Parts: sequence; C-alpha cells; structure tokens
Amino acid sequence: MSPSEPSNNAQSASPTGVPSSASPQGSSNVPASSSYNGLAIAGLVLAFIIPLVGLILSILGLSAVKKNNQKGKGLALAGIILSVLFMLIQAGLFIALAAAGNKAADDLEKSTSSLNVADPTDRADSQKKDIEIKPGEVATIEGVDMTLSNVKFATTLGQFDEAKSGHTYVVADVAIVNKSDRTRAFNSFDFRVQTASGQVLDTAFATLPNPLSYGDLIAGGKTSGQIVFEIPVATGSEYIIWKPSFLNTTRAVIQIK
Repeated sequence: MSPSEPSNNAQSASPTGVPSSASPQGSSNVPASSSYNGLAIAGLVLAFIIPLVGLILSILGLSAVKKNNQKGKGLALAGIILSVLFMLIQAGLFIALAAAGNKAADDLEKSTSSLNVADPTDRADSQKKDIEIKPGEVATIEGVDMTLSNVKFATTLGQFDEAKSGHTYVVADVAIVNKSDRTRAFNSFDFRVQTASGQVLDTAFATLPNPLSYGDLIAGGKTSGQIVFEIPVATGSEYIIWKPSFLNTTRAVIQIK
C-alpha cells in the first residue's frame, strides 16, 4: 500500500478532529421542554372564573403537553376536574335560585291578595288560587286592585231593556286601580257570572248609565263603571268571577247571592 492511498479503516472526522456520529434517520423523539404549557395554565385559572372556557383550554392544554413533551400535565388535569366541578356547582345554584324565585313569586302573590275568604264548599269549580271575597271587599291580582259593589237584581233597565222571561239582570259597580309598576289592560269581558244552575256567562249588552269600558291603565291609573249580566232566575248561590289575565290562573270570586 502506498502512502497516498487512504486506509479502508479510516474514520471520517470533524473539522476539529473528533469523529462525528450521525443521528438515525426517521427519529421523531422531541426533547423534553422545561417550560409549562400556557393553555394548561390558562385552563386552570379560568376553571375558577369561567368553567366552560377553562374546561376547553385544559383539554387543549393536555393534548399540547403530550404532543410537545412539555410540562403542565398535572395542571391540565386539575383544570379539567375543577372546571367540571364548578360547572356542576353553578348548575345546582341556578336550579336552586330558580326554585326560590318561583316560591318567592307565589308568596308575594298571596301576600298582596286580599284573602277574606267566604266558604267555597258549595262551588263545584273552586280552584286552588281563587280569591274568595264579598261585595265591597278588595281583590288584588298582579298588582291591580278590584272592588265590586252595589250588586242589584232587576228585570228591567231603563225604558228599553227588559230581561227575557224567567231571567233577571245583575248589575254591579266596579272600581279598578293599577298599583303595579307596568301598564295593565282592563275590560268588562274580564268578568263572568256563575249562575245557581251552574252556567258561566259573559257580560250582557244593555243600557247602563256608566258602563265599564275597555283599555289600558298605566301605573297608578284607575277606572270605574258598571257591568251587567242576564241570568236565569234560580235558587242557590251565584258568583261574579274576575280573571284579568289570560296567562294567570288566579281569579277573584265574589259571592253575590
């Protein structure tokens, strides 16, 4: 072998004379990072403030920790657990507050209603929320006071209106005062009469000196007028029913006979 020929056993060297070792091709190992994943940290913090956002960020942070070989796995797991826990607590509080609000509304409605109750045992359609009163007493529904008084029975009204055979007119004065903080509607058709024979009838058309009209009452507004019914003459108890709200089942029931 001549001095100019390279040796087959010679190793390749780096410029510094130190043999180089090449990394195996296709290696996917990611060196461990000394930093904590930001999503994991943010998820843990927001778990206490906005649990839903904290849960999302914690899940994303856990995935990023595994992918990038970062620190923060424990933080991400803690964020997920705390987010779910606080979401359950918030849901429980919402349900409890809703139930308490409904109960408070019912209690307020009862406390603002006049409950001078007559004996309703002879009334077949008695309902749980009925306010049983007598003429001259006040019933309050949704912040609106109603007083029905001066109930009269007559077969004729003026010169032109005469009740059918076997029937009589029932005329009553009505006063309505809106004590709520919102506008309320009023109408003579909010009143019906329950006859002794079990019929429930709407107001009749007859000539009255001061008929109750219809419209709206702003907060503090008031109105008054007369309502009239034409009912069959019968023996037994009779009632006028006031139900001012279609959505509210509360009624005022005034025994007139």
